[in-house]
Amino acid sequence: MMTLFGGSLINYIIGILLGHAYIFVKDIALVRYHKDYLPTPRWFANWWYGRSGMAAPRNAPNAGGVFGGRAHRID
Repeated sequence: MMTLFGGSLINYIIGILLGHAYIFVKDIALVRYHKDYLPTPRWFANWWYGRSGMAAPRNAPNAGGVFGGRAHRID
């Protein structure tokens, strides 16, 4: 099986399947089963948030978003 660019079609199919599996594990399983099977390593989160002086998030993903869970009026 050859694609238009001369490569094997099986590589594209495997990529699509792995991409769908990743989205399921990272997004859908987290919402549906409340379990993060691929958590971000703590050392990476500490490094990422520590490099600009920002505090690390308090809770799991998107802990309150940009405004930290507080309402802000934009005039």
